[in-house]
Parts: sequence; C-alpha cells; structure tokens
Amino acid sequence: MKRWRILAAIITVLGFAVANVYYWHSVVTPKETRLKFHQSYVAARNDMSKSIEDMEGAIGTLDTLNTKHLTRCEHITVHNIKAQYRRSIDKKSSKITATSHAMQRRAERYLGYTPTLAELRDIGEIEFAEVQAKLNRLQQRLVDQGSDKTLHDIAMRPAARTDDPSRVTEVYDALIRRAERDLRGQFYDYGLPSGVAKASDAPHRWSAPASYQRKDNTLIAYPNDGVFNLDVAAFISVHEIFPGHHLDLKNDKDSKLCDDFSTRSGFTYLLEGWVTYTEFVADEEGFFDAPEHKLAWLDYRLIRAMRILLDVERAEMGLTDKTHLQKVWQGRMPPRLWGYFEREYARLTASQHQHLGYLLGYQAIMDAKKNLQADLGERFDHRAFHDALLRLDHRELGALYDTLKIAMDMTGEDS
Repeated sequence: MKRWRILAAIITVLGFAVANVYYWHSVVTPKETRLKFHQSYVAARNDMSKSIEDMEGAIGTLDTLNTKHLTRCEHITVHNIKAQYRRSIDKKSSKITATSHAMQRRAERYLGYTPTLAELRDIGEIEFAEVQAKLNRLQQRLVDQGSDKTLHDIAMRPAARTDDPSRVTEVYDALIRRAERDLRGQFYDYGLPSGVAKASDAPHRWSAPASYQRKDNTLIAYPNDGVFNLDVAAFISVHEIFPGHHLDLKNDKDSKLCDDFSTRSGFTYLLEGWVTYTEFVADEEGFFDAPEHKLAWLDYRLIRAMRILLDVERAEMGLTDKTHLQKVWQGRMPPRLWGYFEREYARLTASQHQHLGYLLGYQAIMDAKKNLQADLGERFDHRAFHDALLRLDHRELGALYDTLKIAMDMTGEDS
C-alpha cells in the first residue's frame, strides 16, 4: 500500500511538472517565442552556409516554438525556414551533389532532395506512358463514334493551320472568353481585367506557340514557319491567360497573403507548375472535349515528357550529338510530332532545364492537394486551395502542404 502511495505521489509531481512546462511555454513566454522566431528568421535570411549540425539545431529550435504566439504568416514562415534548412542539409550530406548534373540541381528545388538521373528518367517515362495510354483511348473513342480518322489525320488537317493573324486573334479571344466564363466557378473573383490575344509576325525565341505579356494582359501567339497552329489554342488560352499566367502573375503582384521571407521578388517555383495544373482543371471541366483540342493538349504533354527523357540522355552520356537525339525523338514520338524536334532541341540546349518546372511543379501541387483532401475531407474547398496557391509565395515546396493548410484558413474573396 505504501508503494502505491509513493507511486501516486510521483505521478502527481510529474503531472504538475508537465502542466507547469506547458503553462510556461504557452502562457508565460509569448515574448520569448516571438524573439526566437525573429532570431531564426534573420539567421535563415542572412546565412545558409551553416554546418549540418547547426542547421539541425536551428530546426530543433523552431520545433520548440509555440505557434499560438505567432501570426499565421509567421507560422508559414517557420515551415518555409525548416524546409529550407532540410534542403540544405540534403545538399550537404548527399553523396552525388558535388558531381550532380545541373538538371539534378534544378529538380532538387521541386523534389526537396537531389534525385539521380535514373529517377528523373523514371518520372519522364511514367508521364510518357500515361499520356500514350490517353492518346490510345482518344483514338478508340473516335472509332467508337464511327469515325475513320486517325489522330494523325486530325493533327494534320488543313483547318488546323492558318497564316491569317486576324483569324488567330479571333480564335484565341473566343477561347479566352469561354475559359473566363466556364472555369470561373473554380476561383474567387479578383476583379482582374480580361486577357486579350495578339498575333505576332515573328516566331518565339524557343519556337513556343504563345507567351504571356504581363504589362498589357496579352497572350502573344507566334507562328512557326509563318503558320499558326489553331488546335493548340484551347489549352494555350488556359495556360497563358485564364486561369494560368494572367491570373497567377497578377495575384502574385497585387494581393499576396504574406510577405515572403526570402530575398527574391515575385518569383515562385510553381510558376509553370501552376499553369500546368490549370490545364488539368480545365480538362476536368470538359474544356478540351473536342478531339482536336484534346489531341493538341496530350501531344504537348508528350513533348514535355520527352524533354525530360532527352535531357537525361544528354546528361548521362554527355551528349551534344544532335543527330543521335533526333533518332531518339523519332524512335519514340508519333510521326505527326517529328517536325517539332528542331524547336525542342533549341529549347533544350538554351533553357537551363526550365522545362522541369511544368511536370515537377504540377506534381508538387497535386501531392499537396491529395493530402489536403484526405486531411480535410468535406471541408476541402477548391477555391480556397486555389486562392492559397495564387496568393502565397512558394519557394520551399517541401513545406507546400503545411503552408497551404494554414493559408487556406486565411483566404476568401474579402481577404
């Protein structure tokens, strides 16, 4: 009996001790919490050359902060700083970082770790196979509808091309208006001006079909060998104007939820990931239901996957042999896309692996979305999710889930 009393007394003392620690950290020391936060903020902003041990210690300090004493934006910053340290730790401890290819270092920004070239190839191969399966289903859909046309027939038909700038502007403007109308329900109304289209008389530096000109809200469509491809106009309108670059860039400038803790301005690693994600949103809403629009989008996804595969080929073999890469392209791609090799080769050799942002950025968004949907269930709101993506800077994608979850409670049409 005596032993039981002693044990009960010990438990009571421990209970008081735990309660006292909790009370001290949650009530007595909000000033100390905020002081530690600001010290961590300044250290992360000014010096990321610490040793692994110092960075692990900095993460430990951040883990002790009672976030009840921080604003939501400060809480978001804590997650970003921790993700930044974890990325730096991975870079310092990785055995392949010192000799890694620039492609791997670029991918690290999206994945949070330095991938091997084999891992990057797998990412490209998985996407390539998925798109190929969708192309096969599209062909079967045409057969089921009684059509004798092949995908090649659709892509190469004369009506898909024009050299008339006024026709190009007319088609793009109509699709922009349709996107702004039909996809509006997925997003808050930010009162932005409508985007407009303009046809250029010169090709893009990377032979891209279009680009976004921020200063006057304009989609610039470019010819290739003097001819415009009208079939790409559906997904390009979504990509460049609504809800793509026009919506993203305007909100990045005018209505951020929080000031970013990094030294950059107006930059996010989800720039191309966001616009790729919006293509999938549009597809789910039936925006690409016309066979020619669906085909153009899937073909472009196939091209994006092939960029990764060719880039890995170049990195692994140190290839500068254009002829070899062209053989790889023609061995994998359908003949209707063979003519795209020259422009893609030029882009691949000049763009510093920028193409990785499309697929890896999209996948980062989808991973966060799926986890948030599982976590929030029926409380998940697509508009709040999109608002958080649009109005929050995203440099540290390792913190994307945590920062979006906090930001979704801050969003709204009046926020």
